[in-house]
Amino acid sequence: MPDNFVLMIATTQLGDGDERLGATLMRSFLKTQAKAPRLPDTIVLLNEGVKLVVEDSVVKEDFSALVERGVELLVCGTCLDFYELRDDIRVGTISNMFDIVTALNTADRFVRI
Repeated sequence: MPDNFVLMIATTQLGDGDERLGATLMRSFLKTQAKAPRLPDTIVLLNEGVKLVVEDSVVKEDFSALVERGVELLVCGTCLDFYELRDDIRVGTISNMFDIVTALNTADRFVRI
C-alpha cells in the first residue's frame, strides 16, 4: 500500500532567486505534478501559497486537475483572510490549522516547497 504523501506549498514561486523564473518554475512543477503517476494524497497551501488557487492565478486549473485526480487540497483560511482573498478562492477546501496539523502529523512522507 502506498504511503501517505503530503506536499506543503507556502509560496507562489519555486526556489529562490528571480521572481519571474520562480513563478515559471512553479507553474511547470504543478503542470507536471498533475500528470505524474504518483500524486500527493494532500496538498497544503499556506502563507503566500494560497494565492495560487484564487481567481487571477494562472495555475488554479492545474490544482483543479489535481483535485479531479483525487488530491485533497487544504487551503489555510487564516492566510486567505490575511491576504483578503477568502472570496476569491476557486479550488480547494478552506481549512484550519487543526486540519493542516493533522494532515502533516499523519503523513508518511512530507515535502515542503
